[in-house]
Amino acid sequence: TAYVEQHSANEPVLAVALELAKASWKVALSDARRNPRLKTVDAPQPLARLEQVVQTIAETRALWALPASARVVVVYEAGQDGFWLQRALQARALEVLVIDPASLLMARRRRLAKTDRLDALRLVEALLAWLRGEQRRFQVVCAPSVEDEDRRHWGRERQQLQRELQQHRNRIEKLLATVGCWTR
Repeated sequence: TAYVEQHSANEPVLAVALELAKASWKVALSDARRNPRLKTVDAPQPLARLEQVVQTIAETRALWALPASARVVVVYEAGQDGFWLQRALQARALEVLVIDPASLLMARRRRLAKTDRLDALRLVEALLAWLRGEQRRFQVVCAPSVEDEDRRHWGRERQQLQRELQQHRNRIEKLLATVGCWTR
């Protein structure tokens, strides 16, 4: 996994936060000088969404007249999507951070609204703070190798199938008990 460094205040950087959902992704972009820009990418296929994200980054760079040397740092929360997105973005020469969702600092005094839009905006703000040196804003996850991720996937699939098998056994036993047949 690539290590992403903090930056100095005068170095141009484009912070990009992705909030991944099944139907669409929210993309929040900020360069710390402007209000965050928010876009929705909703192509039906994940690879097409990835291309929409890359296109949105390019459009924002042009719109905000950021130099070609400006760093682009992307952040998203680890989850069911795994690390394919990190690898795909790194292959496009982007710096990527995958973070532990539970480590993201949130205001505890008041209850905050929870929407994908607000989550993306909070995430881009946290990324900007992290890049300024506020290390405690979130915890970065180390991406496993492709082989390790595949091994985890098969182990999780096996556990899921075992749980489903037990649920079916329990349901059958209960149905048999309702008609007077006991298995034990």
